Amino acid sequence: SLTSMDSEEKSRFVRNIGFGGFNGLAASAYSLEKIALLISEPSLILIAEKILSFITVDEINNSEKLTIIGGCAGTLLGLLEYSLSQVDSTSKCLQKAIACGEYLLKK
Repeated sequence: SLTSMDSEEKSRFVRNIGFGGFNGLAASAYSLEKIALLISEPSLILIAEKILSFITVDEINNSEKLTIIGGCAGTLLGLLEYSLSQVDSTSKCLQKAIACGEYLLKK
């Protein structure tokens, strides 16, 4: 279950799935968020938030993929879209999006 994973399991999960914009965690969260809005199902937003919580700044900074499809650039887009469309009171998604942008600029 997503809620019972420890930090090592989460990190392994992220590495195996990836976190890109068209495949991976950001894509899954983006899809869930859009479906939740279309069918008025707020519980899907909670799942999307949990999925996005797996993407950490450390994972971003250790990413080898930079593409939109399966890498950091796509994650940046997904995080920005989520932070704009949802009330992100702690700005966690925005902070992670900024981390993606900074990482991409370094590369």
